[in-house]
Amino acid sequence: MANMKNHLVPMPDGRLMDTRYRFKRGDRVLVIAGPHNGRRATIDSRDGQMKGERGLVSIPTYNVQLGENRWAQVQWDWVQKGNDGYKTNA
Repeated sequence: MANMKNHLVPMPDGRLMDTRYRFKRGDRVLVIAGPHNGRRATIDSRDGQMKGERGLVSIPTYNVQLGENRWAQVQWDWVQKGNDGYKTNA
C-alpha cells in the first residue's frame, strides 16, 4: 500500500499534499497529450476528478484555459512547462 500512495506527502497541518501537481494558477503550459495535444494553455486550478469512459474517475487534473472562453480539464501528466516559442492553435 505504501507504493500506491508514495506521491502523498503529509503537511504540517495534517492534510496530505499530492506531489504530482507541479503547476499553480496562472502558469503557462503546453498540453502534450489527450484531445488538446499541442495547445498552449494557462492553469486555472487543480482538480481531482475527470470524466472518463465509465463516468467520473479520481485522478489529479488541471482545469486550464485554452483561449478566450475556452476551457478544458487535463490530466496532471498531460502538461509540461510552456515556452513562449510555442504557437497557440486557437
